[in-house]
This record gives sequence, C-alpha cells and structure tokens, in this order.
Amino acid sequence: AMLERLGERSSESSLPPIRLVRCAEPFNFAQRINLGADAANGEFLLFLNDDTEIVTPDWIESMLEFAQQSEIGAVGAKLLYPDHTVQHVGVMILEGNAGHAFHKVDGSHPGYYCSNVVNRNYWAVTAACLMMRRELFAQIGGMDEQFPINYNDVDLCLTLHQAGYRNVM
Repeated sequence: AMLERLGERSSESSLPPIRLVRCAEPFNFAQRINLGADAANGEFLLFLNDDTEIVTPDWIESMLEFAQQSEIGAVGAKLLYPDHTVQHVGVMILEGNAGHAFHKVDGSHPGYYCSNVVNRNYWAVTAACLMMRRELFAQIGGMDEQFPINYNDVDLCLTLHQAGYRNVM
C-alpha cells in the first residue's frame, strides 16, 4: 500500500519521480543504504527510517544548513520515542562502546549544559535520520557492509571523523 502511494505521488507531482531500488539479498541495512546512495542523483543523501514521524516543520532545511558546510560530515536529528523520551541526541563512545546520549530521558530535558537543545558535535549520529553530501559518502566508500544491522552508522561517522570532518546533531 505504501509503495503504491509513493508511485501515485510521484506521477502526480511536479517533483522528480521517486525511484524504488529493490534488493533480494538477506537484510543488510548498510548494503541497502549503499545501493540507494549509488542510485541517487542528488547532491545530498538523507537516510530516514520508515517509521519516523516528522514533528518539526523546518527539520530538513535545518539539517541541510549543516550538511552543505565543507567541514561537516554527517548531520543527525533529535529523535524521540512515542512516549516522548529520547531515542537519539547523539552517540558517544564510553569505555570502547557506542551509546546514545540521554537515552530514555524525558525529551524536554535540556541535557548537560543544554546539549539536548543546541546543535553540537558528537562522535556519531544515528542513520535513522542522517543527512550528508553524496560526494563525501562516495569518497569514504559508503557504509561498511560488514555491519549489516548495528554500528554501520557509528562506523560511518567515525570514518568521517578520522577523515577530518565533524558530525553534528
């Protein structure tokens, strides 16, 4: 049903048509992101989970504001669970493990020195909602398909960081 609606929207819209890239392989998130990025022809890539509900009208413009800056690698967004607790406000590396900052804390909590309400650098951001330049994604070789489900986004962001870019939430 959702795919049919996407097809209808693209045929009735003045926007460019939506291209659906299929993959018959066993589920590998990184592989699917790489296939989609290879098929994309825009200047920017937006990875967005299919269960994301947008609640901020200018979210995409806000992400693009950072993604177009030459020193920025990946741009993430504040994501909340349906109960309005924090799902994602950035990824930290603690004792060698990646972890989400303020996970499950009330979404209105300002965070340490207002870190949950201001734009800031993090080691990584989640690919559940991530924007970056397509040419930069290609330059670093895309997502490592050795991480089929977890940590592919963390690896991507750490690769960007090692290449000299900042990741912003």
